[in-house]
Amino acid sequence: MIIQIELSGDPAALVAAWGTEPIKIIGLLDFTPESAADGEPGTVSRLESATKIAKGSGLTAKAAYFKRPKDVMSVIWFATDDQWEAMQETFMGILDSIEVWQSYSNMQYGLLTMYLHDWAKPESPWVNGDGIWFHSDDGDTGMVVWAREIADPLALLAAWTPEPVFGPNRPTCSTPAPGDRMRAMQQEWDSKIGTCTNDAGSELTYEVAFLPNRDRVLEILVYAPTGQWEYATGIFTTMLDLLTDLRR
Repeated sequence: MIIQIELSGDPAALVAAWGTEPIKIIGLLDFTPESAADGEPGTVSRLESATKIAKGSGLTAKAAYFKRPKDVMSVIWFATDDQWEAMQETFMGILDSIEVWQSYSNMQYGLLTMYLHDWAKPESPWVNGDGIWFHSDDGDTGMVVWAREIADPLALLAAWTPEPVFGPNRPTCSTPAPGDRMRAMQQEWDSKIGTCTNDAGSELTYEVAFLPNRDRVLEILVYAPTGQWEYATGIFTTMLDLLTDLRR
């Protein structure tokens, strides 16, 4: 599979034209299609694209183009004709794992990271002061970064309870337990993890940590529906790995 980014143009037109001329990607793929036909639509990161399937010289290849926030991404997956069907599960697994991200910088707090392309525009947190709230359109999954005055992070963590944050909408919260160490800002920090449930029985899982950051402490809270927690932690890991202090 070949993924190219920073392309330009209309994805639909790019798909329509693909396979009508020799396909040459230096060092990766070089063949001349003998036939080309429309394929079933493909999906990456909840974006759908038309596809084209080309055949030639014993090779089958399929292409799709996806509009990202600032460019176009192409995905081409290929195999020899005799391996094409056997490789479909592998190809679909790779496509399902790809996420499209959008860069975000906030000069008020001097922070840089990325968030998923189909999340809502970052905004102020719904509770507890100044910071940045990254969240899905429905608000069920998100990450909040609050900027706090300098203090002992372990003391802040020990005193933290979920009720002031989640209580109004999810009044039943478990007693938080020690979580895995949260990695951010190139270091690892102690955390708490727990669950909160609303009156309808919908449960979310959260994790919170306090990070010393020069002249302040960053309080970081991540949360998601419990049934989606494993998937969501992969998203949060990427966001936290990319979290950068822009201040000089």
